[in-house]
Amino acid sequence: MTITSIVDAITSISQQMKHNASEINILQEVSSSANAVLEQLIVVATKNITLSNEVAAKSVDLKGETEQ
Repeated sequence: MTITSIVDAITSISQQMKHNASEINILQEVSSSANAVLEQLIVVATKNITLSNEVAAKSVDLKGETEQ
């Protein structure tokens, strides 16, 4: 191997590493956004469960009142 071919190989590897780092940054941003969306979905699901439980409790209360 000549010095030129070694330098070319190192340059190529360096460019590939920069490209990979850029892709990793993009993937980290996407992952962060996905996590934020999941957190919001958990909040919404929790609120839905709470509301469903409240509706069910009121339904039982109303049922008890109509039976009496």
